[in-house]
Parts: sequence; C-alpha cells; structure tokens
Amino acid sequence: MKKICPNCGKEVDPEEKYCPFCHFNLVNNDETMVTVNIGLLGLKNNESTKKDEEKIQSEKKESDAKPEKKKQPEKAVSKSNEDKKQKIEKNEIIPSPLPPKKKPTPLPKSKKKKFHFKWSILIEIVVAVIAILVMVGTNYYSCKAQIGRIETGLKNGEVNNVVTNGKVPLTAKNLTPLKEYYKNNPAAYKKLKKSLMGKNNLPIKLIKQGHYFLFFPRYVVQLPTYELNVVNDYHHSTVTVNGMKFVKKQKVFPGAYNIEAKSSYLGQTAKFKKTVNVWKDQTAEVNLNAKTIKVQGMPNGKLYLNNHNIGKLDKKGNLVLEDVPLTKPFSMYVAKKQKGKLVKTKQVRDVPAVIKGSKNVAVLKLDWQQSKNVGKLLEDNFNYPNSKDFVGGSKNKSYVELRTLVSNWRNSPNLTKYHANITVNNKSLNDIRYSVEFNFAFNKNGKRYKRVQVMKFRSASARSTSKGLKIKTIGGGRIVSSK
Repeated sequence: MKKICPNCGKEVDPEEKYCPFCHFNLVNNDETMVTVNIGLLGLKNNESTKKDEEKIQSEKKESDAKPEKKKQPEKAVSKSNEDKKQKIEKNEIIPSPLPPKKKPTPLPKSKKKKFHFKWSILIEIVVAVIAILVMVGTNYYSCKAQIGRIETGLKNGEVNNVVTNGKVPLTAKNLTPLKEYYKNNPAAYKKLKKSLMGKNNLPIKLIKQGHYFLFFPRYVVQLPTYELNVVNDYHHSTVTVNGMKFVKKQKVFPGAYNIEAKSSYLGQTAKFKKTVNVWKDQTAEVNLNAKTIKVQGMPNGKLYLNNHNIGKLDKKGNLVLEDVPLTKPFSMYVAKKQKGKLVKTKQVRDVPAVIKGSKNVAVLKLDWQQSKNVGKLLEDNFNYPNSKDFVGGSKNKSYVELRTLVSNWRNSPNLTKYHANITVNNKSLNDIRYSVEFNFAFNKNGKRYKRVQVMKFRSASARSTSKGLKIKTIGGGRIVSSK
C-alpha cells in the first residue's frame, strides 16, 4: 500500500515525514494518513505544469531561509486541508513552507596519539633479515654446492668458475673437447666429482679465488694445458683437428680431439680419421694409405696413370711421385714416340698390389713391351742364334760365342738331333739365372743313342728396347750333369 500526499496528491512512501514533491508535513496533520492505490488522482497530479514546479522550488528556498511557523489549531488545520483538497481538484497546488534544516551537531574531535619510534624493533628486523641471508648464503655458497655447479658447467662446456695457468683463451669453443670427453666417458666424470670433493688428485684442481659478498669463499677449477703435436709427412694432405685447420704444434686444454686428414692426388683419394684423448703432452701421427713411388722406365718418356699423362721421366728414365694414395687399383705405363711411332712400356695394371710391402720409397720398373719373354728369347738363340736378338747385333761377344758353340754341335758327323730347353730361375733382367738342358741324338755305325747334358748359367742380362727385349750377355755356365 502507498500513501497519498493530501497537499499535492502524489504517491509517497508510508515512512516519509515530508512530501518529497511539495514538502507538505505528513506527520503533524491528522488527515495526512490516507493510503490509497494509485488512481486517476495520481495521473492528474503527474500532469502538473512547469510553472507549479518553479513555484514549489522558490517556496522551498524561502522555507529554508525562514524559521518554522507555529502549529495551527486542529480546526484551522482541518479547514485548510479542505481548501487544499479543493485546490488540488482544480490543479491549484499551493506548497507549504519547508521546515528549517537542522545543522548537524559536530562530533567531538579525537585527540591524535603521538607515535613513538622504537629502535629495538628495527634492530630486530635487521638482525632477522641478516640471519636469513646468512642461512641462505651459507647453503648456496657452500663448497659442496659450488662444486656441484662447477661440475655441471664443465660437463656443459661453460667457462664460469674456470681458470687456467696457460695462455689458451678460456672460451666455450676451446672447452668443447673437455665437454665431449666427459660426455663419452661417464666414469671419468664420476671420478672428477669424487676428486674435487676429496683428495683432489686429478690434473683438474679445485682452488679458492676471492669471496662472494666479502664473506663466502669462491671456489673455481684450474685447468692444465698440454702440447698436441700432429705429425703429417704427406705433402698433399690437409689436417684438421675438431674441424679446424691445425698447425704442427699447439697448446690445448685436456679433452677429446678428432684428427682428420684427406689427400687427393693423381685422381686418387685417401682419408684418415682418429680420436685422441689428450691428458698429457702428446704426438699424433697421420697415417694415410699413401706412398712415395719411384718410377723407372723409358728416358724422357711420358708417364700415364689410368691413361692420363701425369709427368715426364728424366734423362735417366726416373720420376718420383710423392704421397700417392693406394686406396684403390690404378695402372701405369710409359710411352714415347720413336721414328714417328708411339712405343709403350709394359703396363702395370694394379700398382698398389705390385708395390705392396715396400718400405719408404717403392720402386716401380716399367719395362718395354716384349714380344718374347727372356726364357723364350734365350731358348730360341741357344737353338738358332740370331744377331738381331742381341744388343749390338753380330758384334756382341755373347752372340759370337753362342753361334760358335751351336755351330760345332750341329756340325758333329754323328749328330742326328740337337735341341736346348731353358728354365729361368729369377725375374731380374740384370742378373738372369737359368739352366739349359741339351738333348743330343747320335747314330754311330748304325747304332743310335741319346745323350743329355745340363748346364747352369748366371750373370746373364737383357734389355728392353723400342724393338723389344734383347740379350746383352748369356753369362757364364758350368756343366752340372751329363748322361
């Protein structure tokens, strides 16, 4: 239920003492306590003009300025209320003056308490903070905690808390070999931890260096340096250590170093790879599968490797090839033009197999291509001497001796058959050793018989020429059997 202001006819809350629209006293008037529902009266009152509102505002100001009037008697009040009701019906609202506002009584001022600063509390706070910091610092900067961080740093290649007594720069790159060593050797890493915490008897030492916050000792590890020497006797190879070009000698930190070498020469390639763990002054040798070859062949001839010309022999028929990789088979021969024709020596098809086992410098002899081998050449001339098969032709002393010997045997009156079989006992052309088996058949006075005589020769020699193999000398012989 709502309450209606009898003065302006507008709806107000039951608890209101003064009408919020016309400021009519709703408490001290008997006729004011009328509660109705909103009806036509409320709608009418809502249509009040702006002029009435302005009057109400001006009267409100005047009522604030003037003191409150005395209360009228009940009869007068009732009479005035009837007049007001009539005016409300005619939409002539006369607002009553507002009661004067009461000034709020000021609260008694509270007295401010003075703050007394206590140094004892501050001192206690400071002491507590220092105690906490000391406890935290003692734990964080303890020797054991610092060693744990140092070990992790070394394993990860960090340069913090690391010093050196050498001239090698302390960089993460220079510590990579040590990092790789501990990565591949977990047992060595565990041994390092025990050494730093205990006897400290490894090359890597734990030492004190300065303090943290002028109070906690600072621990660092001291790394030694060693000299790494790489011996590389191969002129056509480049050596790298951990991927970087390496000089012959260099100071390094301990750790694992990967040494690699590669040689590409004359169409051949050789590789070398080795890991060296450096914990002392150390020398590492590059061992490529390569060899120096001395080629002997035709004077001023051109040397061919796998049918490619790679050099020219000198006047004596020699050419030295350094650091030739022997990783796969390759062929060699010497060729030269003589009288408009290209003459070739015998081709060696697998040079690495021929010089296998040679020490230091391997000698490779490339002889002239031969239509006959030395055994066949000697056998033909012991049966039918031919001056063209001898060096110097008919003037060769051995040719003259052999022709005389064979001629005397063939001219014997009782000889019906003669044949010589030769067996060569070695491959050298400078000192040929061979045996000759002479087979004779005789017919004397109708009686036939055979005779076999064996002679051994030594110090014979032959030479490869552009026209083939020729005999220099048949050597000296002696009879070893006669049947």
